[in-house]
Amino acid sequence: MRHADAAEDGHDLTRGEVQTWCWSDVEEATGTQIAAGTGAVRVRGGEQGADISVEEAEHGQQREDHGRERDGSGDYLHDGEPLGAAEHAAGDHQASDEHGAHLLHPDAGKPEEYRGDVSVVVPTGPVVCSLRHPKQKSCISAVWEVGFRMPYRWKVAPEDLFVERYWQMVNNGLPIADVDTVRSAVTDMWLDEPGGWVYEWSRLAAGYAELGQHHLAALAYGWAKFPTLADDAKRTALERQLEQYLLAAPGFEVGFERRAVQVPCGEGVTAVPVHFLTPPGWSGDTPVLLASGGVDTWKMDLHGLFEAVALRTRMGVLAFDIPGTGECAGPMDSEDGADLVRALAIEARALGNGRVLHLGISMGGHFSACSGLAGDVDAAIVIGGPIEAAFAQDRTFAYGMEGSVGNALGFDHEPNDAQLARIWPPFDLRPLLNLDANVPMLVINGAGDVHVPQQDTLVFDGRRDTEVHLLPDTGHCAASKMPQVLELMFEWIDRHQFSSVRR
Repeated sequence: MRHADAAEDGHDLTRGEVQTWCWSDVEEATGTQIAAGTGAVRVRGGEQGADISVEEAEHGQQREDHGRERDGSGDYLHDGEPLGAAEHAAGDHQASDEHGAHLLHPDAGKPEEYRGDVSVVVPTGPVVCSLRHPKQKSCISAVWEVGFRMPYRWKVAPEDLFVERYWQMVNNGLPIADVDTVRSAVTDMWLDEPGGWVYEWSRLAAGYAELGQHHLAALAYGWAKFPTLADDAKRTALERQLEQYLLAAPGFEVGFERRAVQVPCGEGVTAVPVHFLTPPGWSGDTPVLLASGGVDTWKMDLHGLFEAVALRTRMGVLAFDIPGTGECAGPMDSEDGADLVRALAIEARALGNGRVLHLGISMGGHFSACSGLAGDVDAAIVIGGPIEAAFAQDRTFAYGMEGSVGNALGFDHEPNDAQLARIWPPFDLRPLLNLDANVPMLVINGAGDVHVPQQDTLVFDGRRDTEVHLLPDTGHCAASKMPQVLELMFEWIDRHQFSSVRR
């Protein structure tokens, strides 16, 4: 998440922006206005007992959480009582108080500091937020962040998703008969009961898990949380997907390591979970391929594809989620995504022979195009990536994609055209297209893609060191022709000798 520098009081915060105050020897920082219904006020550093207040400027009403203390375990005390384990499990499950504030379990900090989150949900607005330290003390540095990460539901017909994603479901490894059974049972996108998307997919997953078919269970739970973590049921499905995925790991055909990579986050760093897949007998003497999916299909969902790449090319594969999705904190931002890729590329160079390729699928293809055009990696593969035309002011969405994108961008409600118009410009890769700094690139998509215009593939046609394929009779990411996509990719990698041993 990008951090703004310290700004003057009274700044009107727009969605997706972050306001930061850092201070030493001061008592108070005040004055950011937040639109109604938004939230996420994060406090880092400082002392015990800081006061956080939220004032509804329109009505002059004020809500405060005063003098929170920590007990010996480092947990916040609320009204003199520790928050229950269920209220701060996993570090990001929220517990509401009567004022509408949400208290989050803090990370461990130095004895004289606390580090934690307070997410404020504002029913009316605008509001003014303030943070006050109880006393002055030099060498204290505290940061107050205001961001936006409150997922929402939106209107989407489940049958439309089955129509569009059917080939992705079966090509990723689920039996056709089981997919058809779930398809016939689902009648609602958001219900967590019979007929609901998450319920029916989770029931299938639980059946696989009971039989010890953990890989299939992970895939089914992946579809249960699809297309985004818009509610508790979806978040639970992701947790169960990870559980089943890790149970399946000993049976993978590739070596597997789940690790955390420290990547830039504003003025500091944050740990991003990644999965490192290696072919049998791998000794680090070949390149490493960075690989990610898009806004609704994440690293565990694409394990089968990434495993196939590792086995065929003999390269290590470092799989990750793009910002705003999966296990990568958001909101999605083009610059933050580029920073993430650069940090992961450094990690990947140390893991392999020093050469790094980047494979991006769907929105992940936006970021692989960015790294390839900027020369941040040694080669880039773009499958169905939005580049320029996809970010036009008048673009439209299909099959519920507007909700997946809106959630990844950090909105708490479906954004309108004006809000998106302010978000899109930094994603437009025209400035990089105008340069001649690209590394070898392979660009592939389906001619019938309803999400990404053909122009975002054809714009690479004729470019130096770039191969382009727009496949007929298939849609987004050419998902129904994935075997052909993989063969094109493997041939390209072999032709350029990217998988050859080199030290």
